[in-house]
Amino acid sequence: VYVRDKRINSVAAAAGKRIATLDYDKPSLKVVEHIGATMVPSTVATFAPRFNNGDVDIAYAPAIAYQPFEMYKGLGDSGGIYRFSLAQMNFQLVIYASRFPADFAQRSREYAFTHFDKALQHIRQAESDIPQGYWLDLPEQMELDYREMLRQIRLTLTTDGVYDPRMMKLMFRLRCHADPGHYECAEKREG
Repeated sequence: VYVRDKRINSVAAAAGKRIATLDYDKPSLKVVEHIGATMVPSTVATFAPRFNNGDVDIAYAPAIAYQPFEMYKGLGDSGGIYRFSLAQMNFQLVIYASRFPADFAQRSREYAFTHFDKALQHIRQAESDIPQGYWLDLPEQMELDYREMLRQIRLTLTTDGVYDPRMMKLMFRLRCHADPGHYECAEKREG
């Protein structure tokens, strides 16, 4: 989470602030609504210019966006980057299946899997290239509170039919596999 002012350090401080938001992404809209911020419709092409020009106070993007999107311009001397995942960015590819080999989807998954470590190297390099003075960490209790807020939003979006319950169970198992000590897993809250 990129903030133009480090004083935006809590949900209360984010209330009323302008957040560059993908307006077609219901989970993002729910988060903005929940924290009481103002959604500024943005796209992958416009979120960074809006942040850099001061049109928005907050933007979320992976660290790998810092350099190519020139996020340092929006951060200036008073901004910061929270080490907290507010959103998961992903893209979907829609194709004319008849124009591709029958095994194209599986081969694509295998290709992505075999290049995962290289992608992770790029991400880690991008994170290490960001000046240390920009990085901000949330206090432990605040991070737990935010994780619980996001869990509640996920549950609401599942109940509302935005998320598929099977996908949510799979994602829960993956979270618990990656971090068995995570509070959600220890309490079996979402499985």
